[in-house]
Amino acid sequence: MKKQIYVGLALLALSSCAKTEHSDASSECQTITGYDNPIKSNGEGLNVEIAKTVKLETTKDNLLNGLVKVVVAQDSIIVLTDGNTVQSYNMDGHFRCKYGSKGNGAGDYVNMSGFYVNDKDEVVIIDNFRGSLMRFDIDGNFVADIDIEKPILNVVRDGLAIDNTKVLFNEYITESDNPLYALYDIADGKVVNEIGSPLRTSGVRETIGRNPMFRFGDEAHVLMPFSQFIYNSKGDSLYKFETGKKVLTAQQLGEIKEYGFLTLAGIYFNGDFVGFTDIYETSTHLFCMLSNLEYAIVDKSALTCQRYQYTSERKVPADDINPLVNIVGAHEDFIIGNLFYESMMVKDEVTEALMERWDCQTSEDANPVLIFYTVK
Repeated sequence: MKKQIYVGLALLALSSCAKTEHSDASSECQTITGYDNPIKSNGEGLNVEIAKTVKLETTKDNLLNGLVKVVVAQDSIIVLTDGNTVQSYNMDGHFRCKYGSKGNGAGDYVNMSGFYVNDKDEVVIIDNFRGSLMRFDIDGNFVADIDIEKPILNVVRDGLAIDNTKVLFNEYITESDNPLYALYDIADGKVVNEIGSPLRTSGVRETIGRNPMFRFGDEAHVLMPFSQFIYNSKGDSLYKFETGKKVLTAQQLGEIKEYGFLTLAGIYFNGDFVGFTDIYETSTHLFCMLSNLEYAIVDKSALTCQRYQYTSERKVPADDINPLVNIVGAHEDFIIGNLFYESMMVKDEVTEALMERWDCQTSEDANPVLIFYTVK
């Protein structure tokens, strides 16, 4: 039976961790301290090492406008591009293959809304126009289609494999009451759980972020707009950021009828708590990004966090500082940044200095360089 949880209601429980009454999950919500500490400049005081850099090969057949998402599986770097293609490279950056193409034949998609890698290390492309999940092996060979009831995928923008049969769909924020997450059981062909929000837009589709959900090991972590909490795929709260900032109530969220980045930024610059838009994880840390404004690094053992400015102060950082640049993925104990000449959050002389420091020269007509960071 499908269950819908409106986690926005959990925001009312500011003095303790929120738990939905619908779930039988046994995990306890843990409190993260340090959010209200003064924000630091990008990389300041961080023990960050550059483990490796991977320059993605540039050919006439695989020019990239920019990267939205990076997943590493079976020694392949799989990327979703700004041009809405999915393609892979080996760990040295050499181009391997593309997954599907636009069209109406076998292995073609009409409108790709995202992709995920399942537990068989197959690349699964979501075609929300045709209502199908298209499976490819790691080498780009088409395997099979999985037909999904079309309304389920209408407003889906991405997916995340939870286990062998379940996938968590992240949906757009719209003017209707569609959930922001839907947990779908492929074996049963049913949505088994939904996580909703009272937020609405004025006839447009808006996203929570580029990557508002991430799975590390067997646990998925999920973000909601303006929320202090990090949830699992069932809507149970796993972590809570302790803050003295004003946190919007469910009623106040329901009064937002034109949600978008400008709305979020306005509330942020007013000094209120707005939560995060993107999340990544390693064995030791959680990385929570707020668009291109700031990020928080959470020490999972100490349950403490520190916030950093995401954008550069437009000056070259000291030699002992390695700023995090345009994070687009994580793998094992690496957090993955994207050094792309034209779409970076640090530019000009800063760009040149970092490229020289990290030995990863690129140019305006070249594909991005991936930076594999380790944070101690």
